[in-house]
Amino acid sequence: MKTIIVDTSSVLFPIALSKYTTELSSDDGEPIESIYKFLEKLLELSEKFSTNKFIFCFEGGNENRKRIYPSYKDCRTKRSPEIEDKLQRLYPQIKTLKSGLEQAGFQTEQVYGYESDDLCASLIYNNPEHDIILLTGDKDLFQCIRPWCSVYNIREDLLYNDLLFRQKKFNLPADQFWRVLALAGDASDGIEGIPKVGMITAVKFLTKTLNKSHKVYSNIINNKQIYLDNSKIVKLPLEGCPKLKIKDVQLDFNGFNKFCQEYSLIPFYTDIGAVKWNIFFSRREIK
Repeated sequence: MKTIIVDTSSVLFPIALSKYTTELSSDDGEPIESIYKFLEKLLELSEKFSTNKFIFCFEGGNENRKRIYPSYKDCRTKRSPEIEDKLQRLYPQIKTLKSGLEQAGFQTEQVYGYESDDLCASLIYNNPEHDIILLTGDKDLFQCIRPWCSVYNIREDLLYNDLLFRQKKFNLPADQFWRVLALAGDASDGIEGIPKVGMITAVKFLTKTLNKSHKVYSNIINNKQIYLDNSKIVKLPLEGCPKLKIKDVQLDFNGFNKFCQEYSLIPFYTDIGAVKWNIFFSRREIK
């Protein structure tokens, strides 16, 4: 069976901020709507890829990157009251979800100071003997594509290998995509690139198709330090990230049921929902 590594934040945050997500609460009054939608998606993905081998990577904070680049992600601090309210409902659900997944026997990873992206990359690079799919909606993780790892972009519903990345994104090896980010920067993370260099120009430079007489070419050459500094934070994983291994785990259907009952996730332990989850936990690898 394939092993699916989940960039948990890139699944949870769109769920929490979606206008289609209705607020739900447990019998004790705790918010559960994002947990509910996340588990629905997990069941869908299990059926899509015929596997129950999932590893979930959680955020450990961005302190290590901010030491290198103090303004990292500062651009995300301004939010509308509506979004802030939704995020305040999400934050306690992340902790609850992690606990529930562990109760069900899944491998979870969270390391203080390192982002989910780093942990995903570490798991991929240190386990080439596994057949891996990385589940994410984050473009930064395209650089993790390897012969043994494809990237399933949840926003596009597309499974990318190196060839598809070249065809649909940029015509350079996917594992070199971090160089594009180092040159062009990443506005979503508040990373400034070399002035007047966008992603297309960066790709042309890296593939040696940018005319040397072009003014931007000399601009790149003269601002090499920006590229070097950005490389430290956009290349995954961040230096110092632990080398993570995929563990042999035993899933626990009873543990999952107890979690669902504790948090009033009724559709998952009654009627057709219980049948679907029983099938999920009963999947076995065919050797």
